[in-house]
This record gives sequence, C-alpha cells and structure tokens, in this order.
Amino acid sequence: RRQLVKIKEKYGIRILGPNTIMGVINTANGLNTTFEKDIMPKKGNIAVISQSGGVGACLLDWACFYNIGISKFAFVGDKVDVDDVDLLQYLGRDKETKVICLYMEGIKKGRQFIEEARKIVKKKPILALKGGITKEAAQRAKSHTASIAGSDEIFDAAFKKAGIIRVESIEELMNAAIALSKQPPMHGDNVAIVSNVGGPAILTADAVAKNSLKLAVLSKTTKKKIERLFPGVDATNPIDLIADAKAERYEKVLDLVLADKNVDGVLVINMLKSTFFKPKDAKVIPKIAKKYLRKPIVDVPAGGEDFAAVYKVLGKTNIPLYNLPEKAVKALKVLRIYCKIVEKH
Repeated sequence: RRQLVKIKEKYGIRILGPNTIMGVINTANGLNTTFEKDIMPKKGNIAVISQSGGVGACLLDWACFYNIGISKFAFVGDKVDVDDVDLLQYLGRDKETKVICLYMEGIKKGRQFIEEARKIVKKKPILALKGGITKEAAQRAKSHTASIAGSDEIFDAAFKKAGIIRVESIEELMNAAIALSKQPPMHGDNVAIVSNVGGPAILTADAVAKNSLKLAVLSKTTKKKIERLFPGVDATNPIDLIADAKAERYEKVLDLVLADKNVDGVLVINMLKSTFFKPKDAKVIPKIAKKYLRKPIVDVPAGGEDFAAVYKVLGKTNIPLYNLPEKAVKALKVLRIYCKIVEKH
C-alpha cells in the first residue's frame, strides 16, 4: 500500500483499490476492467460501489441473471486513493445514474461522506449495506480490506443524517434499488392490495402492518363501483379478485383503486397456478400504471415458475417484480422512506 501511494505521488495518477479482484464497469461505453471479461450487464440507471470484490461479484451476477439495468460498477477495495467520497461526487453528476448502491465495511472521510451524500439524496436515492456490524465480522473486515469497521450505532446515525437508506442484505439492496429505479416515491402510508388469491393477500396485509405502513381504506364510491362491475368480488382491502380474474378485471379494478385519493401505492398479486390468470394478462399493469405516475405499483407473481413466466412479460417494463409478498412490501416501504428523505432534505 505504501509503495502504491509513492507511485501515485510520483506520477500524479489515481489508484482504485488495491485488494479487490475486480475494477470498474461502465455500461455506457462498454468499459470492463474486471476479471469477468465476458460479462457486461444491461445498460440501466443503477450504480454500485462495493468495497468487497466478492460482494460486488455477487451483485454483478444478480444483475446479469435478472437482466437488471446497470450504469456503473466500481470495486474500491482498500481505498488508498479513490474512495467513497470521490465516487459519490462522480455518480452524483452522472446522467446515467438514478440510484446509488453501496457495500461498505469501513469509511475514512466520515464528515465529507455525509456532506456529499446529503447533497445527492435530494435528487438520487443512496442505499447502503454495511458489513462488519458484529465484533467477529468487524475483526475479519480489518484484515479483509484494512477497514476499521467502527461502531454500528455511529454508522446508523451517520446514514440517517446523510439521508442514506440502510438495508440488511444483498437481496434487499437489489430489491430496493429496482423499486427506486423504476417507480416514484410513495407520498403516503396507505397501500392497496389487489390479488387473485386469498391467503397471500392476507400475508401481504400482515407484512404491510409489520413494515409501519397502513392498509388503505377505499372510498365508498370506489368500493361500490368495483362490486357493481364484478359481483362476488369483495372490494374491502385486501381486494380478492377471485381465481378467475384475468386482464380485464385487473385493468378495471387497478384503474379504480389508483384513482382513489385514499390510496398512495398498490401491491398487485397475480399467481398463475390454481387460477385463470395467464402471463400475457400482466401487460395491463404497466398500461394502467402510466396513467398514475405519482403512485408506485409493485407486482408479485408469487413463487418460482410463476415468477419466471410473468418476468418474461414484465421484466423490461417499469413495474418491479418480486417472488414473495413480503419483499414487495419492503420495496414499497423503501419508496415511502425515500419520499420522507426528499421532503426533509
């Protein structure tokens, strides 16, 4: 490390790393300096800064497998020169980047980092996954990327002050990034659930309450219109469209629900097994979403095969998809948190 710093000072060059197996990826111009020469994620608006090559590689694999749009990838390692502050400044100005994801084990310029993040979050959300939060893991982080992990309480306070949204896992980081890259912030706590199955809708309602959100109370007018259009459907939230619901029923109900002033965001469940719903029926979701650009919509074709089938239809649209209701609720929660951050900052 000392030798690298001497070279930097002698020649006036910038150094990224060392101690990361990766480098940088820029999808806008096709630059890829990583070990993974044949990998280039799809162009998009999510940027990733990872202190760990391994965590970064996992996120890169995830992005490629699910065809998630990426703008930039940077693997920073020991940060003897280029650090989080430099990269935040760059990504804050980068036109291709809409959402910034961080994996960090430690930080050197804490005050500068907070100041820079506070400026950026007004226009772009920043998500952070922090490694080394336990005593045992912190010790490993020190030898891994020469990071002094620091007190987790201090990091938590710093993230809150900076307006950075903290996540708990790699999966949560990507799920939240997808929601923020595709949907608007949620301007209130009230969530409507529109489903073709009963049990998953009930589990979703539980998850809404657990995540400090509320079940929207539909207006009497909305409720009457839905029940008049589709006898047998109970339009009490969560709305069970019944197993024979196809494109037309989803389209009309979603239109009415999103138009309701009591609704701030919608979670759609469209399972295929044991229902009449077909993957092509899902096309009505982005169609209706275009009419209500201030209200977020997330979709749950719950399971494995059902998720894969609907993902082929909606994967390239602006509708985020999740394979379990709880993940979709957390995505809506992130959209609500970001709305509060923008209002505060």
